[in-house]
Amino acid sequence: MIISPAADSEVDVSNGLVIEWSAVPGIAEFILELENESADPEQSLSLNLPPDTTHFEVPASWMTAGGEYQVGVATVAPNGNVVFVEIQFTTAE
Repeated sequence: MIISPAADSEVDVSNGLVIEWSAVPGIAEFILELENESADPEQSLSLNLPPDTTHFEVPASWMTAGGEYQVGVATVAPNGNVVFVEIQFTTAE
């Protein structure tokens, strides 16, 4: 379901990061979570997005070189059922 970045990849984020995922018909919304697991304290971003959204542009200023990140995209069904898909990636130095 998460198209970009690829799981366990190293990503150049000098111009920011575009997170992309597959469209899912019939859902109520997406939830996007991005965590910088190498920051102390850990930094996280959580957004509720419309069901027709399939990407989000993360500003370069939010990303750090040499960081360890986790991104999760959840589908929220009309009945409230939530299903998450998560991947990890690192950022280039």
